[in-house]
Amino acid sequence: MTTTSIKDLPILEWTVKRYHRLAEEGILEEDDKIELLAGQIIRMSPVEIQHAACVKKIRKFFGKALPDDWVIGVQDPVTLDGFSEPEPDISVLKPKADFYAATKPTAQDVLFLIEVSDTSLEKDRNVKLPLYAQAGIPEVWIVNLIDETIEQYLNPSPDGYQTAHTFTKEDTLLDLPVKDLLP
Repeated sequence: MTTTSIKDLPILEWTVKRYHRLAEEGILEEDDKIELLAGQIIRMSPVEIQHAACVKKIRKFFGKALPDDWVIGVQDPVTLDGFSEPEPDISVLKPKADFYAATKPTAQDVLFLIEVSDTSLEKDRNVKLPLYAQAGIPEVWIVNLIDETIEQYLNPSPDGYQTAHTFTKEDTLLDLPVKDLLP
């Protein structure tokens, strides 16, 4: 006799459109900490204090360093395709006069993304990073709070990022000491 586990059962894949409808109908609430990844509604990790401090630090740096017309999102959704709408910690977007008030940014609007990772490190590397590469996001950083490093990923392809660099606290990235970006 064969046993069937829950993992063997067919699951319903959610589209971005259906996901939005759940929110519009009040089934999903604004304070639900979830995101849509590859058709699955995934609970987001709670934001720890070091994580929050790091996001603030990076946001402050980019607010000063980037051109004034670039748009910087903090934990805002980005629609990658019809089945994924992650909420990266920082999204640096192409200029848009309405600051994306009429439509959510898509993968084509993204200049680069940053994920600050502590408890979410495995999910960010193994689930979100491949989705970003498949969507053609040109550059992604994973700020690894566990190892106190910044992982930079470049040259996206359907198979993942073709170039990866790891920067330690002793290195510089964008003419800034990495240690100044970490909490």
